[in-house]
Amino acid sequence: MKRISAKDNPLIKHINKLIKSSKYRAEQGEFIAEGTRLCEDALYSNCDIISLVVSDFACEHYGSTVSKLVDKAENSYVISDSIFSRISDTRNPQGVLCVIKALDNPTLFDTIKCNGKLLALDNIQDPSNLGTILRTARLSVLTVLFFPRTAVISILQRWSEEVWELFSGCHILLLTQ
Repeated sequence: MKRISAKDNPLIKHINKLIKSSKYRAEQGEFIAEGTRLCEDALYSNCDIISLVVSDFACEHYGSTVSKLVDKAENSYVISDSIFSRISDTRNPQGVLCVIKALDNPTLFDTIKCNGKLLALDNIQDPSNLGTILRTARLSVLTVLFFPRTAVISILQRWSEEVWELFSGCHILLLTQ
């Protein structure tokens, strides 16, 4: 892992823009997953992890998770706890953040095997409604949660980190099963 020690590093600036601007997320085709749970979900869902950024705290406390993420990520970086606090969108960050390529893979949707358990959603406007639906789907042991391609792109690019927290870690797994 490479160490970044400057808060003005281009990657740090890029992450800040991804967190703050849905337009920038759409232009870049990337989104942020922050926290060990969301990053592990991305890992186990075979998402394309472009960059992994971890704090010194995370290296000490989440070593096994960090090492799995390092193996999967294209690029891995360590930053100080103070720099991580500046880029984090959460009050008490765990120190683990992934930059992930947007899930725009229509061929994947054509090959999904759902064993008769399919939940199809389209044009969900209220993020808290979607969070409730996803948590219920997970409890109902649905094999697949399928969003039409345009809805997936819209959701990933439009909603902020606060909205992702409503998903309770199940959004990526359900999107890509």
